[in-house]
Amino acid sequence: MRAIGVFHVDCGFCLTRLYAAFVIGHRTRRVHLLGVTRYPDGARLTQLARDLTADREEAGIGSRV
Repeated sequence: MRAIGVFHVDCGFCLTRLYAAFVIGHRTRRVHLLGVTRYPDGARLTQLARDLTADREEAGIGSRV
């Protein structure tokens, strides 16, 4: 089982707020950073999740249900 989350970081250099999306595996407690963006929206987060799934399939890592 996995959970996805988003947190923000205020960047002092560029004076903007950046949002980082991550996934944590409950069984392994591993955290994977999906990406960082200035404007998180549903479409962007969906694409990040699809990219993670494609990367795992390409690496031959199956998903246990």
